[in-house]
Amino acid sequence: MIIKHKKSYIFLYGLLLILIAFFLSVNKKTLIVEMHNIYENYMSINPGFSSARNLRDEGGYIEYQNIFSKAQSMLFSIPKSFAYKIYNSEDHAIEHINIIIKFSNYKKILEDRSFSISRGFLDNPRSVNGIIQYQDKEYDAKIRLKGDLGDHWLGVNRSSFQVTLKGGETIFGMSKFSLHKPRARQYPYEHAFQNTLRKYKNLGAKHDFINISVNGNHWGIMNIEENISKEFLEKENLKDSLVFRFSDDKKWLNYDRQFQNPYPFFRYSDPKIIATVSNHKKYFEDSIQRSRYTYVLEERLKKDHSYLFATEPHMRALLASLLWNNIHTLANSNSRYYFNPYTLKLEPITTDQGMFSSYDQLSPIDFDSMSDVYKQVILGLKKNMEFDQYFEFINSFGDDLEEELNKFNHYFPLDKYKKNNVIKNNISIFNENKHMLEDWLLDFNTSPTSDINPRRPTKFEADSFNEHLHARHYDDGKLLIFNLLPDEVQLNKVTYNGDQLNVDPIVIPGFTQDSYQPHVVETNIVGIHDNGIKVFSTYQGNARVIDAFPTLVSKGIFNPLLQETVQNFDFVNKVLDGSWKVSVGEWIVNKPIVLSGDLLISAGTKLKFSNDAYLIVMGSIKSLGHSSLPIIFESNDLNWKGIYILGSSAAHSVVQNTIFKNTSGVNHGLLSLTGGVNFYDGNITMNNVFFDSSSAEDSLNIVKANVDINNISILNSISDGFDCDYCQGKITNSSFDSIGGDGLDFSGSVTELDSLTFNNIKDKAISVGEVSNVYIKNIKMQNIGVGIASKDGSRVNGTNISISDFELHAAMSYSKKNYYDSFSSLELLNSTIQGPNPFLSQTGTRLIVNGKIIQEQDINVENLYSTGVMKK
Repeated sequence: MIIKHKKSYIFLYGLLLILIAFFLSVNKKTLIVEMHNIYENYMSINPGFSSARNLRDEGGYIEYQNIFSKAQSMLFSIPKSFAYKIYNSEDHAIEHINIIIKFSNYKKILEDRSFSISRGFLDNPRSVNGIIQYQDKEYDAKIRLKGDLGDHWLGVNRSSFQVTLKGGETIFGMSKFSLHKPRARQYPYEHAFQNTLRKYKNLGAKHDFINISVNGNHWGIMNIEENISKEFLEKENLKDSLVFRFSDDKKWLNYDRQFQNPYPFFRYSDPKIIATVSNHKKYFEDSIQRSRYTYVLEERLKKDHSYLFATEPHMRALLASLLWNNIHTLANSNSRYYFNPYTLKLEPITTDQGMFSSYDQLSPIDFDSMSDVYKQVILGLKKNMEFDQYFEFINSFGDDLEEELNKFNHYFPLDKYKKNNVIKNNISIFNENKHMLEDWLLDFNTSPTSDINPRRPTKFEADSFNEHLHARHYDDGKLLIFNLLPDEVQLNKVTYNGDQLNVDPIVIPGFTQDSYQPHVVETNIVGIHDNGIKVFSTYQGNARVIDAFPTLVSKGIFNPLLQETVQNFDFVNKVLDGSWKVSVGEWIVNKPIVLSGDLLISAGTKLKFSNDAYLIVMGSIKSLGHSSLPIIFESNDLNWKGIYILGSSAAHSVVQNTIFKNTSGVNHGLLSLTGGVNFYDGNITMNNVFFDSSSAEDSLNIVKANVDINNISILNSISDGFDCDYCQGKITNSSFDSIGGDGLDFSGSVTELDSLTFNNIKDKAISVGEVSNVYIKNIKMQNIGVGIASKDGSRVNGTNISISDFELHAAMSYSKKNYYDSFSSLELLNSTIQGPNPFLSQTGTRLIVNGKIIQEQDINVENLYSTGVMKK
C-alpha cells in the first residue's frame, strides 16, 4: 500500500511536469489566461470547495498557496467533488440571481477585460445597462467590471462585477454591491477579519454568498459584498455623512507598473493631497458637507492632524491587523473613512484583508509601510498614553474567530476546517512582549526617516509624468497649486469652460521634503464651480493639463469641538478631580461655553444664553435641580442654540428637575445638530425635565445611548418632540403636547414605553422605524395626525393603548425604505381605538389589533409623505 501511494504521487508529479513542459512553449500571458479559464469553468459547477488553497489550508498556512500544492489538492479532490455533486444535487438553500446583459453591452465588458489583460490592470471600466433577475422580479441595473488586478477578471467566467440598481431598488437590502469569486476576496480570511472587528463596533465590509448566472451561463457560488452607500451607513446605525478615500490608484496601479524603476519622489496620488468623497455631487449640494470636505482636506496638510481621527476604532483596526500579521486592509486603497457628524472625526471602514500568519518572534513595527492615517493615530495616542484598553482588546479578539472562519462551510463542505491556533499564538506573543509594543509606539515619530533631498528627475522620467500639479479651487476665487515634483514647473495658463483667465504664466517652486505649502493664484472665478477649471503646465518640454478639484469653502471652517472656551467664564470653575462646576446663581452667557470633562450644575442655577450662545460638554453633565429649586436653561432674548453632551460608553449624565426653554438647535461651524438638547453616546438618566418652545428640528435628540427617562414634558415644539436614535432603555410617565411633527421618533432603538400621554400632535404620536423594537403600555393619545406607525423592519407590541381624535389613522404598518429585509409589524392588545378608518397595513407587513388581523393593502408611500399630516 505504501509503495502504491508513492507511485501515485510519482505519477501525479510526472503528469504535472509534462503539463508544465507543454505550457512553457506557449505565450506566458496566454497560458495564464487559459489556466484561469479552465479553473473558473470548473469552479462554476460548485465542486464543493471555495478555492484550491482551502482544500488543505487549516488556518494561515501560506505554504498551501504555491501552484504545486494547489494543483495536487485539486487532483485529489476530484473523487470527493464527484461524490458531492451526486449526493448534493441541490445547493444549500442559497439565493440565486441571473444577470442579463445584452450582447452589445456585454461585448464592452469583454473589451474592458481584454484591454486590462494586455495592460495588467483595470482602468476606467465602462458601466453598461443590464437586468438583475431575482425571485420572479427584474431590476434595472448598471454593471461594470471591477477589481484592480487580474485575479478578478483573468477568467472570462466568474469575473468580478460591480452592480448598481436603478430607481432606488434593492435586493438583499443592497442598492449597490460587488460580486467576486471567493478567492478574490481572500475567503475566509477577509470575511472572518471584518466580521470579528465589526463585533467591536468597527465599520467593515459585509459579505455573503449567492449563486450567480450571467446570460443563463452558470457561474456558481460567488461572494456578494455591499458597497458603501447611504443605505449601508443607515443599517450601521450611522447618520448619512461623507465617506473619504485618501489617495487613488493612479500611481501604484498605473504609473509604478509601467516602469521598472519609477521616479521615487513623484507626489502623484499623494494621500495628503488627494482626498475624494463617494457620490460627492449629491453631498456637495449641502453647504455644511462641502465645509466638512474642506476641513478634512486642509487639516490633512498639517504635520500633526491626529485630532481628525477617532482613536479607538483606528487602534482596534491596527492592533487586529498586527495580530493578523497582515496590514493589507489598512492601506489607502482598501480603507475608507466615515466623517462622524457628531464627533467631527473620521472613523475607519476596512475592507479586503488577506490571510493571517504566525509570528516566530515579534519584530519591530514597520511604521514606514504604514499609511499616514495610522501614523497620525499613533501620534495622537502618545499624547494620552492610553495603552491598556487596547491590549484588553487584543486578548478577546480571537474568541469567536474560529466560528467566523468556518461560518460558510455549509456552502463549501470540502474546505479544510480552519483553526485559530495561529492567532492564539500571536496573542500570546503580544502579551509576552506588551512593554516592547508600548516602547515601539512611544518611540514612533512622524519625522522623515531620511534626510536625502529629492533629486531632479531625468529627461526620461520627466517624459513619464502624467501630471505636474494639483489644483484646488476656493469659492473666493483662489487657486491653490501644489507642485507634485521637487523641481520648478511652469504654470502656463488657467481656463474656465474653455476661456483663458487673466493669470500670468508663473514658475511654481518644487516641493521640499515633508512640506505641503501650496502656491496661491488669484482668479475671478468666485462661487461654486466644481467643473470646468483647467490648469496647463510644462516641465522639461512636456505639456500637461489637469482639472481643479471640486470647489472648497473659504469661510466658516470652524470645529467648535477643538476650541475650549470655558476658561473665559468666571462662574465655571475646575474642581480637584478635574471636572467643572457652575457656581450657583443667575448668569448671562453671551458666548459659547465649550469644555472637556464632566460638568456639575447645582440646584437653583439659572443660565440665560444669547442668540448665538450654546453649551458643549465633552464628557457628562450632572444637572441636579430640586423640585423647589429647578435649574433653568433659557434665552436672554428670543432663543438660544441649546446644549450638546458628547459622551462616551463610560460617561453617565444625570438631568433632573431641569427646564430647557426656547432652544433653536446647536449649529456652529462644522457642527450641525438637529436637537435643541442633544446627547451622543453614553448613559443618560432624566427625571422631571421640562422642554418648552423649541424651534429646533427636535426638542430633544439622543443618539447611540442607554436611556432611563422618567417624567419628562415636551411642549410647544415646532417640529419633533423627542428623536431617539440607536438607543436602548425606557421612557416612563411622560407627556408630549402641542408638537408640530412627531411626538416620539425612534430609529434603530430597543425601548420600553410606559404611561405616556400625547395631545395635539400634528404628525405621528409614536413613529418607530429602521429596525427598532419598541414595547409600549398604558399610552393615551388624542388630537393627533397618526397614532402609532411601525415601519422599515420595526416591531411594536403594545397593550392598554387609548387612541382618539386622529386625523389620518390610529395605527399603521408600512415600509418606507426597501433596503430593510425584515417586515414591519404592530400588535396592540387590550386597546381602545375611537374614530373612522383607524388602521392601515401595507402588503408585506403585519398589523394586529385586539387579536384581529388587519387586512393588508397596497400603499403608495410617497403619497403618504407628500400630502396631509405626514407631509415632509
